[in-house]
Amino acid sequence: MVAACGGGGNQQASSAATKAPDDQQIYISPIGGKSDVKTLDPALAYDIVSIDSVQMLFTGLVQFDDNLKVKDQLAASHQVAADGVTWTRLTNQPGTGLTMTACPTNPGLSANRGCPIFRGSIAVDAATGDMYALTVDTNNSDQGLWRDACGLSAGGCTNTVAFGTRLDSSVLEVGSGSTVISQGDYDLSLAAVASGSDTLLFVGTTDLYRCSIAAGCVLRNTTNAVSPQALARISR
Repeated sequence: MVAACGGGGNQQASSAATKAPDDQQIYISPIGGKSDVKTLDPALAYDIVSIDSVQMLFTGLVQFDDNLKVKDQLAASHQVAADGVTWTRLTNQPGTGLTMTACPTNPGLSANRGCPIFRGSIAVDAATGDMYALTVDTNNSDQGLWRDACGLSAGGCTNTVAFGTRLDSSVLEVGSGSTVISQGDYDLSLAAVASGSDTLLFVGTTDLYRCSIAAGCVLRNTTNAVSPQALARISR
């Protein structure tokens, strides 16, 4: 059955649609046998479809050029050690516990079990150059959400990496006196997104929290925004 409604009989019929110019034509062809994107989280992407999608959305401090040589992307500059394999430790780490004594650099040796970091995530705001880091120890205890202010000027950072500001991440913890971040050992995610003159921070594990840096970074749960108690009141 087809149903329609219109105006009075004296109204003129609308003009027929005209074909767009050739340079504005869009050809759409569905590709069969392809899977959907499972995740857009770079830390969780493991299948080729998700990895390809992530690579089109995110960028890093450095990138490969057409000749597979490393070039600056978000980074203002970088240096490669003479041997091509040596990493240089940052003087200032994201967390007061990540000292040289607790977390020494031991090339070729096993990591120090006393170092209070098991997993960490780092994010960079592409517009400001500011870096953010969140880590947990072997017990999933929160080691802090830290911010490093780049002081961007003329395409480069004027400040030495310091991670000098700790943001409140207590909402991520299980609470009741515990600083544990549930599933922090394998589900930790962190992203920084430029939004005008502001930075939006997305962080979490099973639930994703969001905050505005300009507004003081008060993390709000965006996954379960309505509490079960509120749902119960609504249902009544």
